[in-house]
Amino acid sequence: MISLITLDNFLTNAIYTLPHTPLIDTVFFFFSASGIFILFWIGIFSFLVIFEELRHHRFFLDFFLTVTLSSILTNLILKNIFTRLRPTPSPHPLLLSSTYPSDFSFPSGHATFAFAAVYILAHYDPKRAKLFYIIACLIAFSRVYLGFHYVGDVLTGGLIGIGTGIFVRKIVRELDSRPLKGTFGLRGNDN
Repeated sequence: MISLITLDNFLTNAIYTLPHTPLIDTVFFFFSASGIFILFWIGIFSFLVIFEELRHHRFFLDFFLTVTLSSILTNLILKNIFTRLRPTPSPHPLLLSSTYPSDFSFPSGHATFAFAAVYILAHYDPKRAKLFYIIACLIAFSRVYLGFHYVGDVLTGGLIGIGTGIFVRKIVRELDSRPLKGTFGLRGNDN
């Protein structure tokens, strides 16, 4: 029977060896770039707050708790437990640049953050949910296509992001339904 590691290596190699052209590499590098990546999701969040007037306190709380908790879990805890090295890049100009990550590979922080953000954004803006999930999938795919991650890294990261979103929404709803007399309440009660 084929092992998960063998399957992961096979799928990763199949994606990484897809044709690379300057245009395709640039598009995927855009989705993969760390600085642009975080600004991108904050931009979508800001757009929804400003133009869609999505100013519900739960949206703010759900979004920031989900992306923060999932990022801490992935980048500070799990990567340091599993210590999986990144795929060895072949002589591809994009991969040999100074942008090649130096931390551990499993699970993917980009996929975790993307799917954590998307889960919350899709809940509060269902009319754009498909677009959000397509963007998250492109980010995850770009990480494998450019040789930064294995397929298992991004799949696990996506599951962690969504799982954290489900957990945070459940906890926030539970806390929001409880009367919090004499303390600050999530519902904004002044008592």
